[in-house]
Amino acid sequence: MSKKNFEYTNEQLAQIARVHNNFESPAFQLYVNDILGSNRVLMMGPECFAAYIKLLVREWNEEDCGLPTDVGRLVRLSNIPQEDFAKIEDELLSMFFEYKGRYYNRRLLKERLKQIKKRIQAIIAIQIRYGKINKKDTGSYTEKLLTYGIPKEFQRDASENENETVNEINDFKRAKGFEKEDAVELRGYYGKIIPHHLAESEEFITAWKNWVVFNSERGTDMLPSVAKEQLEYLEQFTAENAIRIIKIAHGNQWKGIIYNGNNGQTDKKSHGRAGITEEEFISSVTGVLDKARAANNG
Repeated sequence: MSKKNFEYTNEQLAQIARVHNNFESPAFQLYVNDILGSNRVLMMGPECFAAYIKLLVREWNEEDCGLPTDVGRLVRLSNIPQEDFAKIEDELLSMFFEYKGRYYNRRLLKERLKQIKKRIQAIIAIQIRYGKINKKDTGSYTEKLLTYGIPKEFQRDASENENETVNEINDFKRAKGFEKEDAVELRGYYGKIIPHHLAESEEFITAWKNWVVFNSERGTDMLPSVAKEQLEYLEQFTAENAIRIIKIAHGNQWKGIIYNGNNGQTDKKSHGRAGITEEEFISSVTGVLDKARAANNG
């Protein structure tokens, strides 16, 4: 199990930030209680407080989320005159700790750690999806990647997965609301996965479009992976019989068009207004499939 953020020492937090020096994030959360709940911050004068906030912002933008220890550079980074900086130096630097020649702020490092962990968890989820990591090892892998960094292979998988997801979503958005006159564009969207003999039928394209829109309207958007599975199933039928199967599924408000005895369609509640039993479902689908197969073999 991964450690809680508060369980890390200052040195561990700083080392994690240094290991993940390629991490980029445009923002961090500044909690109200970190200001109003801290006596040290509340007791700062206006100039010290302004310098503190400026240094935190500068620190976040650094690769290792740290600051130089050279006073001259800190003066320039805080944007106040050197003589004024000298008056607040001790109070200001008490908000930071030194590690390997750099200044770090513990609270800011915890925010960096939080964001790094989220990135790692997303990458681990992708590796689990690809079968490269066992789900039960998530905690141990999180600590390993925090300590040693993210392998380039994992980063590449994450980048490829992100591109695939973005492409799927963009394609789906273009396809989900098409009208009949847009059947050509809809066919283009499913062009790589729709069976050729079905793609030639305008009636099938219309039926398929209605099925996709129906699923979207009831809150179960059909992603390409699901569409591919259903289209591969329909491939064995003529366009006419494939349309009949879609219409039965649509009319009975089923969750899918493929019956495998284990996809929830045998649950009475999953049939919406139809309220049919498992026996009625099997009977109705079997009848359609028998006729469809007979027509294909005839």
